[in-house]
Amino acid sequence: MNNVDLYNLFLFVAFVLLALFWRKKQKSLGVISSQVLSIPQTTQLKGLAILCVVIGHFWVHVVQQTPFFLFGGDAVALFLMLSGFGITVSAQGKSENAFIFLKKRGVKVLIPYWFSTIFILLLDYFLLGRTYTWQNYALTSLGINLNSTVRNIDYVRWYITFQLFWYLVFTVFRYCKGYIAIACIVAVPAVLFVFDYYVTHFGWYQIFAFPAGVLLGLFYEPVKNFFNRHVWLLTCLSCVMFCCILVFKIYSYQVIEPYIPSIVFKAVREGTSILLCLCMICIFALVGRQGRVSVFLTFLGGISYEIFLLHGPFLVKYNPVIYPGRPVTVLLGLGLYLVLMVILALGFKKIVGVVNHAFV
Repeated sequence: MNNVDLYNLFLFVAFVLLALFWRKKQKSLGVISSQVLSIPQTTQLKGLAILCVVIGHFWVHVVQQTPFFLFGGDAVALFLMLSGFGITVSAQGKSENAFIFLKKRGVKVLIPYWFSTIFILLLDYFLLGRTYTWQNYALTSLGINLNSTVRNIDYVRWYITFQLFWYLVFTVFRYCKGYIAIACIVAVPAVLFVFDYYVTHFGWYQIFAFPAGVLLGLFYEPVKNFFNRHVWLLTCLSCVMFCCILVFKIYSYQVIEPYIPSIVFKAVREGTSILLCLCMICIFALVGRQGRVSVFLTFLGGISYEIFLLHGPFLVKYNPVIYPGRPVTVLLGLGLYLVLMVILALGFKKIVGVVNHAFV
């Protein structure tokens, strides 16, 4: 596909317009979305993130071209940051023991994951004639996805392993107080970043995003008050920072990467992802203060985890509607694929919800 950046820009403009025009006043939705990082805002941010993940995988795995403006990695950072923030806020003031704490969080992640695993493995067998060793079946069922074979079952299950890892680490964080907790939150990702780069080579990235979300949760009240006092200044700075990050994405590989160590470049990229997440949080908070919520992003955010679990195989391995051809045909195929994913995710969420209600 020629002019890949032009078509990528067209996709983002189309989705931005859809998000802007398909919106409602918060009163008509019965929610209070004026506070920074309120549930309505985090749901919309998840909707934005899942769109960026799907579009990123579409360009990389299907079209096999890389536009300048890909935000899939940044979207992963946003998911992790919101996860760290959410688990921190929900844990404050509670005295659950470690087992109950891990069980409650693990069930929310693992039950949909197990359902998607069974579904995808069955499709692999019947559609592709593909099977796996019993060791890989056992490991991926436990959420341990560290080799390329199990990671490529759906192209996203490394994230499940990574999130479960952070849940375990956070359980330890909970028993630390004051400056010791903050020091651990900073030290653990720094050590993990270097260790994975040089030793384990798991390919984990956005390592600092979950701890950044934890820090946001720990200092939520001061952050909220600071934002309320300087909302317009922070929003303007966010817009300027967003533009700077776009310039960085265009020129970083040509201007910066050849002249610094690759581990430093990786750290810089992950740092810019966190800055971009903070920009989006500020911008969405400003919109929330105006009493507006995007129905489109709220809808997608409500099924973002289901889409995240299911989109990879249908986009890369099965690909029922996107075929090589003219750009218009490919983009129309992407639109149809997104509709199918929404329908599948809604049905999947309904089934998992019934099982959760019956057995959990």
